[in-house]
Amino acid sequence: MKKIILKFRMHVLGSFFLVIAGSLSAQTVKVTGVVRDGSGNPLQGASVFLKNKQQGTVTDSNGHYELMVKTKQSMIVASFIGYAQQEKTVDITRRTTELDFAIAEVYKECAEVVIVCTPQEKKSKAFLSERKSAELIRSQMADLLKKN
Repeated sequence: MKKIILKFRMHVLGSFFLVIAGSLSAQTVKVTGVVRDGSGNPLQGASVFLKNKQQGTVTDSNGHYELMVKTKQSMIVASFIGYAQQEKTVDITRRTTELDFAIAEVYKECAEVVIVCTPQEKKSKAFLSERKSAELIRSQMADLLKKN
């Protein structure tokens, strides 16, 4: 009987350690930070996401973001329209990791802009029916004048 209880305890204890080890390896860590422009101003609405994953977030009005990461080493990308995309590798060793971004504006000059305008004639149905009515009245008046 003692052997059965001892084996049972060993199985329970072994299972407990497996569960603990599994939960530690699959642990999620919160990565926080701020996305700023080249002048140091926070960017509202910037995208922050894990590279090659479908997991991401958008910065708030203060440029702040929070992203939950499961892997120990991840590539995090910050991007915003009109700004160069920036990638940083985060090595997760603590429960919370802070990672700030400073992304630069991208300027592209256009050598020439050409605007082409072609005239289009639009005929209003109301205008056409009004015109036909006026012609009809004239022809009827002309007929009346000829008769008199």
